[in-house]
Amino acid sequence: MSAAPCADYVSLIPGAALGVLEPDEESRVTDHLQGCTPCQAFSKTVHDTLEAAAPKGELPPHGAYERLERLLEPQAASPKLRVTLNCTYCHDALGRAEASFCASCLAPHHPECFSEHGRCAGPGCDETQSVAPRDVPAPTRRRRRGVGWLLPAVGILCGGVTAAAVGWLSAEPRVARERPEPRHDGRTAADWLRVASILTDRDQSNPSWNEALGALVALGADGEFELSHAIMDSHDPQVRETALQLAGELRAEGCLDALLELGWGADPLGDPALTAVARVLAAQPADSDERRRVVAELAQILERHPARSRRETAISVLVELGGPIAEAALVQALRDPAPLIPELALDALSRRPPQSVAGFQAVVAYDRARLDRPDDGFGKLPQRVGAALWGSAALGQQLPLLEEFLGAAPLKSDRLAWLLSPLGNELPQQPLTTQTAVARLLTRLYEAAPQGSPRRESFRNAFETVAQTIAKEGSWSGEAFAAIAAGPPSDLFFYGLRPSRWPASEALIRFLEGEGALRTRLQALALLASDARSFDPGVAAALQRAASSSTPELAAAARTALGPAKVETPTPASSKGFLGLSLADDDGSGALRVGKVVPEGPAQLAGLEPGMQLLELDGQPLQTATQFVLAVTAKEPGQVLTLLVQVPGEAEPRTVTVTLETRPR
Repeated sequence: MSAAPCADYVSLIPGAALGVLEPDEESRVTDHLQGCTPCQAFSKTVHDTLEAAAPKGELPPHGAYERLERLLEPQAASPKLRVTLNCTYCHDALGRAEASFCASCLAPHHPECFSEHGRCAGPGCDETQSVAPRDVPAPTRRRRRGVGWLLPAVGILCGGVTAAAVGWLSAEPRVARERPEPRHDGRTAADWLRVASILTDRDQSNPSWNEALGALVALGADGEFELSHAIMDSHDPQVRETALQLAGELRAEGCLDALLELGWGADPLGDPALTAVARVLAAQPADSDERRRVVAELAQILERHPARSRRETAISVLVELGGPIAEAALVQALRDPAPLIPELALDALSRRPPQSVAGFQAVVAYDRARLDRPDDGFGKLPQRVGAALWGSAALGQQLPLLEEFLGAAPLKSDRLAWLLSPLGNELPQQPLTTQTAVARLLTRLYEAAPQGSPRRESFRNAFETVAQTIAKEGSWSGEAFAAIAAGPPSDLFFYGLRPSRWPASEALIRFLEGEGALRTRLQALALLASDARSFDPGVAAALQRAASSSTPELAAAARTALGPAKVETPTPASSKGFLGLSLADDDGSGALRVGKVVPEGPAQLAGLEPGMQLLELDGQPLQTATQFVLAVTAKEPGQVLTLLVQVPGEAEPRTVTVTLETRPR
């Protein structure tokens, strides 16, 4: 019986035979074998066994390299039996994805190193062909030595039963596949994905990131295939996360199924996967079949996924994508029994108000069902309900329901104020007819509320918001004006109505002479009298008519504004003279200056220009804009005005004579 080999070299001698030892270890084994007979015998047995176990005429099993790498990473067989991730020729580190492998011994090389050397640089290997361990279309068979047969041999020699079993189980025929031709800078999509994934800080200003992004775009469908594969199958979380981000950056529609599959699973990356879905679909038309298909699947995730975080993410993506299917899913989520899901669905509907009648009614029902529950104390819930209702496209159709809802007795005053608060932001998006109908609705609610109650004040404030919204539009239709004139007494100041903003002066005159509240009429008169420098002849005439009003308070206010000496019988509009200029805004000095002149009008033909200061009219010093307006409107077409004006830059005033014309229609 032969002596046993040295215990320290039992695992090293097979490694030396396989050529996987470090240089210092290989030198140590060589020196030891020169003086140790038992180890020499053991080494010969190892070489003979390996030679006998080598398959003759068979191909290495499919995926041998990948399985070998996974098995040996935890060093299952021996601490030294591992896959080298350094180029065998130049010894620089390289990643598996960018390596070329010897067709016989699978030693890794840089592609350029293998090409430069002309063959494998591994000791004792003369192989001239290289392969890549990846699956691509068009399989072709190639004869080569593999490494799958090495594991049972090493297992037998070293007593590794597990390694031996794995080796025999992996002995199916191998199908080697050709590496596809790179399309961009000599790299495939997997290479560029690897480049992007090393940027752990996700710095998108990094040139390498931009280079990888551009390369994946150039690779087209192949890039999407690689991204999908990385999203689902990569064992590196960093690569998977990068693939998710790049799928969204590239709008990679070919990755949608992979993203949705990940979203259905329990992996924490399912949440960013759904977020990437929204980015992929951002550029697609809202009515495209693909978008509807994906939105329908997101609706299923919202309804059925067990994880609340995933359902919350689905809500945020659905509100971003929008559409009837998304709205229906969010409306259904309002009735979900799970905690927080209904609140998040309401928040989504407040940001993208419902377009359908069913959605509008569901929001009302949701709020009614929660009237007996405590609020958060900050009005967030009723404020979101209000935003969803006032911004809804169905608002015009559902005004009776809204009136009944707002007028309901259980509504507290503070809750009502929060429900009405989004009016200013949401109502401008509605058509003028809907705005007018809302003004009438609020008037009815105001009149029905008890005198002096907070509810009545809330409705009056909301009415002012509506009136201000309509005034800003500048389109004062007869119906809109009638709705506001018949509304609660309110502050016209907040409507933005000024005589200098046409047609605001006309609207103020209609307020003054309408059937509205006395407070409103007095405010209109005050605004007209305080800003008469717009030089609208109708303003002066309206003030004259108000001075003769049968309402004592209105007549007294008009006489105060005009002054007793200026109250005259109004001149018919058709007989008023037309000067063709407006006064400039007051600069604080109190001086009256020419603002604008009508082209080819009487003022321009007489030589009046913007910036000239008006000193006298027909020998009377000018002190106020109202005085000037009344003096001009008292003249008839054809009459002559004599103005004393100061021209900027001239020392002495200049006299200008103007012949009035008939006002253009």
